[in-house]
Amino acid sequence: RHFVVHVLHLRPSLLVHFFREVTIPDPSNTVAFLSRLNSLLYILKHGPMSLDAHQEPAFFPRNLKKQVLGKALHSSNHLVAFQALTFYIAVLDRVRQAMTVGWNSLDSLVLPDLPMLVAVLSKLEMKNRKSHAVLFAYTCRAVESYVSVVCTLGFDWTKLLPRDAQQFCKTPIALQQMVLSSIQVLIVQQK
Repeated sequence: RHFVVHVLHLRPSLLVHFFREVTIPDPSNTVAFLSRLNSLLYILKHGPMSLDAHQEPAFFPRNLKKQVLGKALHSSNHLVAFQALTFYIAVLDRVRQAMTVGWNSLDSLVLPDLPMLVAVLSKLEMKNRKSHAVLFAYTCRAVESYVSVVCTLGFDWTKLLPRDAQQFCKTPIALQQMVLSSIQVLIVQQK
């Protein structure tokens, strides 16, 4: 990973070619999928942006289809779902970063949309396991990122509220803060 990031910093134009050629294993192949997504996440966070005037910015691998990432988000394996959520958020952070320097075409963004994220939320119960609470909080963060990039007006932020207030209060404070800060951002954006 370090070598690839070093090379990409030396030649940022290679990032587009790298993302065009890299393959993504199916999420059912857990170890391979986690390993590849973890490496890509590192490259997204530490690699160059590659905002050339003649080429589109590279946000994520072209071989990563919306359905594959959606399958990973809905995986019963919580490690796969968590890695997919962190990758999803990193891609949207990269898009937001590109928008600050003038890029504004969301046409090439083929990520799972809001209904798919809300479906992930609806299947998670904060009371079942601590991992469900973590996934719930990160899904709220993903919804926040998606809405802030795509500017979805009229999103019903109450969908982010956990169904059981007592169980929500029993989850770790950091997770409660993630959920509540996501809700706060969405409320402010709706004004």
